[in-house]
Amino acid sequence: MFNKSEIMRRAWAIVKKGSEWQKYRLRRLRYALQDAWNEAKRAARAATNTTAAQLRADLWAFECKDTMRGSDWLRLDAMRAALSEAEAREALAA
Repeated sequence: MFNKSEIMRRAWAIVKKGSEWQKYRLRRLRYALQDAWNEAKRAARAATNTTAAQLRADLWAFECKDTMRGSDWLRLDAMRAALSEAEAREALAA
């Protein structure tokens, strides 16, 4: 469900934003990884709270990109899975 390489990239971006990051990079990386995981978890929770109509619109906009890279295909699969979960939730609620 989570793209671990994206989380690691985000963590390194957080680490490199700080001053003197080379001196304390491993210690900062620990906290940056925690922050990156928390961001990913918040995004996943936000995706579960969205409606199927919102997810369909997001999916349509994402599919209209000019080019797709490797991570885009993974994100597209995750968006489709979230859409099917939202549709199932709405069908059960109806």
